[in-house]
Amino acid sequence: MEDSDIIGDDGYPVQEYTIHFSEPIYPDSNKTNKENEKNNDGKNYEIWKKIYEEFYKTPLVYLNEMGKNEEKNKVIYYNDELNDEFFYSSN
Repeated sequence: MEDSDIIGDDGYPVQEYTIHFSEPIYPDSNKTNKENEKNNDGKNYEIWKKIYEEFYKTPLVYLNEMGKNEEKNKVIYYNDELNDEFFYSSN
């Protein structure tokens, strides 16, 4: 979400949203529902991880995927307020 060049009636910029689409993921008719569920979950994760990394220009790293020796830094601001719950990798 970003400010647009248009100023709304309230005096603030109108917000613009970026919507991302990807190719659909279809089940494999030769696999069971359980196999397709597991396979498609993995495909879905990879697709959205790629979209995230391309948009934010940074690797997507979850805390549970970080190595024990990897530094975990606090994100300083979230909506202009200090927030101790959000972390990012320092790579």
